[in-house]
Amino acid sequence: MKISISAQAAVFLQMALLGLFEGVLYTFFRCLRKKTKNRIFAGVLDFSFWILALLLFLLGLYQIHSGAIRAYVILGAALGILLYFLSLYRIVCTILDGVLDVIFKIFKFFFKILLTPGQLLYKLLIVPFCGFLKTKRNTSDNESREKEK
Repeated sequence: MKISISAQAAVFLQMALLGLFEGVLYTFFRCLRKKTKNRIFAGVLDFSFWILALLLFLLGLYQIHSGAIRAYVILGAALGILLYFLSLYRIVCTILDGVLDVIFKIFKFFFKILLTPGQLLYKLLIVPFCGFLKTKRNTSDNESREKEK
C-alpha cells in the first residue's frame, strides 16, 4: 500500500499535534503532582498519566493512520512534544498553576463548609464529655492517693 507524500505530511502534522497535546497533558499532571504532598497519590498520578498517554497515543494512531506504525509517525509525535517543551511549556505551566490554585481554594472552601457542622458537634458534645471524663479520672486518682497515705 503506497501513501502519497502529502498524506504522509498530513499524518506527520496530526501526530505532531497529538504530541503537543500529550505535552500539555504531562504539564497538567506535573502541576497537579507539585500541589500534592502525598507520595502515594503522586505515584497514582504518574501511573495514571502513563496509562492515559499510552491510550491517547494508540487511539490517535488508530484514528489518524489506521494503526500503522511508521518512523515518521513516531517522529511527528516526538517532534510535537519537543516543540511544546521548547515553546509553550512555561506559559502553560504558569496558567495551570494559577487555575489549579483557584480550584484547590474553591475545594478547600466547600470542604470547610461541609466539615463545619461536624466540628461544631465535636466541640459541643465530645470535648466537654472528654473533659468530664478527665476530671472524673483525676478526682478518682486523687482519692486513691489519699487512701494510700
